Amino acid sequence: MPWVRMAYNSLWAEMVTRLEMRWRQQQIAGSGVARLGMNASIDNADADPPTAAATTYAANAADEELSFFDRKDLGRTIIGALLMPAISSICGSFLGHFSFVRTRIPDNFHRNILGGCLFVVIKDLAGLVGTYQEMKRRRVRRIREYSEFKDERE
Repeated sequence: MPWVRMAYNSLWAEMVTRLEMRWRQQQIAGSGVARLGMNASIDNADADPPTAAATTYAANAADEELSFFDRKDLGRTIIGALLMPAISSICGSFLGHFSFVRTRIPDNFHRNILGGCLFVVIKDLAGLVGTYQEMKRRRVRRIREYSEFKDERE
């Protein structure tokens, strides 16, 4: 099992890293003065405004994303590790209800291992979809001027 875990983690990291880098590049490429508003003020007057605005936005987005992706809580990790056998057992018993799985994998222990593996894969896929949705939301996010907001309230 440790070899399967190492192979899965390295394969997943390789695939997800490529996807996240592509999403970040699309997000940075989509940033610019149009996303910051028409009257965006830039502190550096002698700099090229679109370049400075895009650089500032990209730096802020990169800092925000690092804090978003690197957030791991020790308690959450410990609780997840303690609950993993129970989750594997639940998934394995659920798989036992299907005759296709029950005939191919008659032993309950092996169904529990398969259920735990399926849970990890589904959890990783759900996290990837969540990350994609967050990137998509950030890509279309823009800063609105007060006049736009004021007109909408009235």
